[in-house]
Amino acid sequence: MALTDTKLRALKPAAKTYQRADGRGLVIEVMPGGKRVWRLRYRLNGKQEKVTLGEYPAYSLQEARQWRENCRGMVAKGESPMAAKRLSKAIQRDPDTVEAFAATWLEKVVAKTVRDPRTVRMYLNRDILPAIGKKRLHEVTVSDVLEITDRIKARGADQSALLARNIIKRLFAYAIARQKVASNPAAAVDARYI
Repeated sequence: MALTDTKLRALKPAAKTYQRADGRGLVIEVMPGGKRVWRLRYRLNGKQEKVTLGEYPAYSLQEARQWRENCRGMVAKGESPMAAKRLSKAIQRDPDTVEAFAATWLEKVVAKTVRDPRTVRMYLNRDILPAIGKKRLHEVTVSDVLEITDRIKARGADQSALLARNIIKRLFAYAIARQKVASNPAAAVDARYI
């Protein structure tokens, strides 16, 4: 049954955290301390994910529903709202990390020049960012690139390893153009050695 503002105001804290559903994955979570937090559950590529909007009443029921629809639109395109929020926070925290710069690169370059940016996003989220995402751009070395490609090759996916190297190479080419770094660690890894 859908929530209303009256129902939301009537929610009281309990000994344990509990939830009330609005529908289509949107829930309000009521904490023992009285905080009420909007969350969205959804499935992407067969996996359950959860993302948080923020507290009620800072975010109204109407805003939460609009946010839910925006997130569902992202999921329909194969994009993860949880990953998008994580990247957004990384950009705010430290814009010179690989993760933060990759988010900018995806938005300003990849989204406009690549016919299907989902593949680039998938390689970044699955193989590249877990390995080097927290590093600052100038800290990434040839060894880091080799570690990533070797790990992918160990799965028996040589072609995927080459594609991951190419993505890192394009990312750092953009970083050089934006004067964030002076060299491209992926350029030193020749394709024939992958």
